Amino acid sequence: MDNNNKLDKLKESIIDDANEKGVEIDEKTDSKKIQALEKAEENILEEAYQLIQNEVSDIKSEIGREISLLTMESRKEVLAEREYYVENVFSEVKKQLNKYIKSEEYVQYLKKCYQDGLKTLGKITRICVSRPDVELVRKFVDNVEVKQDLRIVVGGLIAENDGLIADYTFDKKLRAEREKFNTNTIFNVTD
Repeated sequence: MDNNNKLDKLKESIIDDANEKGVEIDEKTDSKKIQALEKAEENILEEAYQLIQNEVSDIKSEIGREISLLTMESRKEVLAEREYYVENVFSEVKKQLNKYIKSEEYVQYLKKCYQDGLKTLGKITRICVSRPDVELVRKFVDNVEVKQDLRIVVGGLIAENDGLIADYTFDKKLRAEREKFNTNTIFNVTD
């Protein structure tokens, strides 16, 4: 074989080797590209998932705040409506009591309260009443101080003896009923 042939064969062998190496390098490069793309895709999917989770969390928080606000507003409305009806009821009760206070039955009621006070306290040294009732009560009690008490707006009397008090006023009864009404509601608006 001559040298040219040998050289051609060597050249062909080197070119074949180079082509094989090139194909190997291309395959490794393609494999690395695919791995890099897969890794980038995984990273993008993970970031997208985290972004979605954050958005879902933000939306849930916003909905929770809106629900709380709406709940609070509706409770305020219910309380306002309830207070309106309570005021109407107690206003009507006061009107009826004002009619009653002008009747003869009221005088009998005051006498009974006086007698109950005597039973409860043993003795009465002072009776407190509303301004219009001062003269009325003085007509049926003896040796007892009768004085006006600004705390009594509606009617009734407060009997006193040495610091002991028996309160028979409509004002006290109205306060007690209102308090009972407020604590014994059909529904609890603070739940």
